Amino acid sequence: MSTVLKAASISRALFEFDPMRTCCKENDCFDEYDRAAESVEERLGACKPNCVTAHD
Repeated sequence: MSTVLKAASISRALFEFDPMRTCCKENDCFDEYDRAAESVEERLGACKPNCVTAHD
């Protein structure tokens, strides 16, 4: 089973974890990680179909 990650999901996860400690949650900056998430989605999309998989 493979998992396709979309920018919106990636951005939400980054917002929740705030790895760059931007205080986005405290400041309600919901779009703080949108550009980074779009870049991640593009890079994952460039992978071969089975290079990123999730296992149960």
